[in-house]
Amino acid sequence: GTAESSLEGVTPSLSYYAGSTATGTALPGAPADAGTYTVKATFAGITDYSSASATTTFTIAQATPTVSVSDAGGTYNGNSFAATATVAGTNGTAESILEGVTPSLAYYAGSTATGTALPGAPADAGPYTVKATFAGSIDYSSVSATTTFTIARATPTLSLSDAGGTYKGSSFPATATVAGVVTGIDKTPEPTLEGVAPLLTYYSGTYNTSDLPATGG
Repeated sequence: GTAESSLEGVTPSLSYYAGSTATGTALPGAPADAGTYTVKATFAGITDYSSASATTTFTIAQATPTVSVSDAGGTYNGNSFAATATVAGTNGTAESILEGVTPSLAYYAGSTATGTALPGAPADAGPYTVKATFAGSIDYSSVSATTTFTIARATPTLSLSDAGGTYKGSSFPATATVAGVVTGIDKTPEPTLEGVAPLLTYYSGTYNTSDLPATGG
């Protein structure tokens, strides 16, 4: 016969169950969350027809969220440069959390997310890659994204002095100090900075700074 939504005015009732069988407690209605479900259609019977039922199993697959990660980097200042990650579900709105799950961040030295991850956001100068990973939730699958950023070297402050004097047969050495940019760490002028002492080169005559040979950075 012709399949219709009702027979002699009686419409089959639908009951939904979590899992692959129509057992246990029925759900309050049609499911929306990802998972495997079974629906049971029951025709209660009528004057000319007896009761009957049928079941089918179906799956609601996890959706794939969109993960974004950014880190602008900057110039070395003694502080770490932490990245920011967001995740968006099917509504397209990027948030810091999706269904109670926050993307995790892993940082790597270099331009790829390979090798051993750093213990946290980097602070030292250099190129880095950060990987944001959404581990997955009830309705969304796991996904990750990466971005590469750079912490540029800061410019130290170099001071040099040599009072000179009257010839006495001995040398007149200059004094050089170098200071970094981090207060309480290396901003006070010292003979060395991060273990490196300024190299002093002496020339005879009078020179402007622009006349001196260029040195490597």
